[in-house]
Amino acid sequence: MPRPNLGKVPVRLSIRKDVLEAARKYIPNLSDFVEGKFLELLYYVADPVGRQYSGPARIRTGDLLRVRQTS
Repeated sequence: MPRPNLGKVPVRLSIRKDVLEAARKYIPNLSDFVEGKFLELLYYVADPVGRQYSGPARIRTGDLLRVRQTS
């Protein structure tokens, strides 16, 4: 069964191999982590996209749906 389309696009990053290996020990889902960091930055600079999807609860839980339901 194919994965559902969540509006996400593939991104290619260049990261030092030792940094990537160390990060994988602590961060099981690197894609979600990077997306969360992007949203954190967009929220900080008051970008509308950051305000739409982010906030303190998103940063803590990583759950966009819960943030939208409790806002």
